Amino acid sequence: MTAPGKVLAACIACMMLLAGCRDKLSLEDATVPLALGLDVEDDKFHSYISAPVFSRDIQKKSREAGAAAQSLRQTRSRHDAQFPGAVQGRNFQVVLLGKQMLQYDD
Repeated sequence: MTAPGKVLAACIACMMLLAGCRDKLSLEDATVPLALGLDVEDDKFHSYISAPVFSRDIQKKSREAGAAAQSLRQTRSRHDAQFPGAVQGRNFQVVLLGKQMLQYDD
């Protein structure tokens, strides 16, 4: 392999390694809820989430929020408004379902 070919191969290798760095999300800028509670009360859908807070300067190490709406999508948008940063809703460790939700027909 010639010298220009080696340089080109090295450049391509570097570009492939650095391709995933531009869309990074810092843990301090994200909200990662670990617990989700779902229930139905008075024909309204209630959703509660609990997320840890990654900061050394605070006393309480978790943050809780609740929202009532007609659908899960609406509660997610309300949780986005209550928490700082982007809410990542795919890493739930605990999902709690209320008794009324399990008995709900619709």
